[in-house]
Amino acid sequence: MRQIKINKTITNRDSNSLNIYLAEISKFPLISTEEEVILVRKIREGDQAALEKLVKSNLRFVVSIAKSYQNYRMTLNDLINAGNMGLIEAAKRFDETRGFKFICYSVWWIRQFIIRLIQENGRVIRLPNNQIHWITQINKVRDIFESLFERLPTNNEIADTLYLTVEKINEYINNSFFTYSLDVPIGEKDVITLLDILADENCDSTDCLVCDNTFASEVIMRLKILPVRTQQIINLYYGINGNQQTTLIEIAHILHLSKERVRQIKDDGIRKLRRYCNVKL
Repeated sequence: MRQIKINKTITNRDSNSLNIYLAEISKFPLISTEEEVILVRKIREGDQAALEKLVKSNLRFVVSIAKSYQNYRMTLNDLINAGNMGLIEAAKRFDETRGFKFICYSVWWIRQFIIRLIQENGRVIRLPNNQIHWITQINKVRDIFESLFERLPTNNEIADTLYLTVEKINEYINNSFFTYSLDVPIGEKDVITLLDILADENCDSTDCLVCDNTFASEVIMRLKILPVRTQQIINLYYGINGNQQTTLIEIAHILHLSKERVRQIKDDGIRKLRRYCNVKL
C-alpha cells in the first residue's frame, strides 16, 4: 500500500490564535489502528465522544496538509478550518472493514475541502480541482529541488519528477498565476489603488520627458543666433518649438521659395549651429 508522506515545511504563523491552536492540538495523543477501529464502530452508532476523539487525534495531520496550500492567498487559519471539516466528514464515512488506515482515507477528504475553499475564495477565475492539485505538487517539487541543488528546476525536470508531459507542466504553471483587481488598495491607509501606481507602457517615462524638454529648450535658445527665416525653416523641418515636422517642398510652398533654396538655407543654418554652439542636428 502506498504510504502517506508528510514533508516538513515552514508554517506561516500569521496570528496569535494560530500559535495557541498549534500548542493545543499537540497535547492530543495519537491512537493506534486498533483504537481507530473501535472508535469508528462507535461513531457509526452515533457516539459523539468517539467522533471527537478520532478527529482530535488527527488534527496535526490536517495542519501538515494545509501548509502545502499556503500559496493561494488564503490564511493558514482558513485552510486548517476547511481541512478540519474534511477530517470530520472522513470520520463519519470511514469503513474500517476495507483494510486500510484512517489517515490514508481522510487525506482525500481533507484535500477536497481545502481545494473547495480555494476555488470559492482564493481566485477570481476558478480552476478545476485536479489543476489545483498539480499546481500544488509543482510548488512542492520546486521547493525541494531548490533546497537540494540551490537553483530552481526547469520545466523538463519537474515533468520528469511528476511523470507528466512538459506541455502539461507549462499549462499548469500558466494557470497558476493570480488575477488581481486594479482597484485593490495599496498601503495601510488604503488611499491609493494598484491602478494609481501602474505604469503606462505606451507613454515615455518621466525621465525621458524631462530630458527631451530640456534638450528642446536648449535647441530653441541656440536657434536665436540665426536669422529669423533660417530659424523658421529649421523649426518646420525638424518639428521644433511646437511645429509639425514638414518636408522641404511644403516649407518652400509656405515661404514662396524653391525647394533647393530652402535646403541651402537649412544646411547653412545647421553648419552655423555646429560651428558656434557645438550642437548636432
